[in-house]
Amino acid sequence: MPPLGLAYIASVLKEAGHSPEILDLDVTRKRVDFTAYDLVGISALTPTYPRALTIAQACARRGVPVALGGYHPTFMDGEALETGWVNYVVRGEGEYVLLDLLDYLRGKKPVERVAGISYRKNGEIKRNEAALPAADLDSVPLPARELLEMEKYNATLNESRMTSVITSRGCPFNCHFCSSSRFGGKKWRSRSAESVLDELWDLKENY
Repeated sequence: MPPLGLAYIASVLKEAGHSPEILDLDVTRKRVDFTAYDLVGISALTPTYPRALTIAQACARRGVPVALGGYHPTFMDGEALETGWVNYVVRGEGEYVLLDLLDYLRGKKPVERVAGISYRKNGEIKRNEAALPAADLDSVPLPARELLEMEKYNATLNESRMTSVITSRGCPFNCHFCSSSRFGGKKWRSRSAESVLDELWDLKENY
């Protein structure tokens, strides 16, 4: 399935005038010149965390700052920062946190005002206040699937092409075995039917 978390982040960055690119290592093995970028963002689940650190180490050796996000680093931010290869950990939903982080890197705000990140300062791990997740999901632009190699995602259902769509975020139940409510908040937030239909039409017409 396409990495919609990264695609959502890219769509928000594009809307703000940045020029993001997405490389999904599940479907491509293209070599990357990390020095061409101002910031490399890496998303990691627990099974992909070791590979994420390998990429972060390669970036660090080239002097390129790294922001690590996703479920594993959200809850294990200290572990990631102590490697010395990760400059910032983005905790929770990352679209607007990463946008604020880029404002800091461009000198538009102090790092202490970037909610939702963890970082090292003078050898100590600093955790800024948690960022509030987007309350109005309709205001978040549709995921930037145009930056993905969509033809390489070949999942099928009943012999027809299929893909994923995110229609809501957050969960009020806070089950012990699940990290969803800690990651996206305990308030259930849904998109409008109109917003979901817009995305379905986009998928049908363009993909």
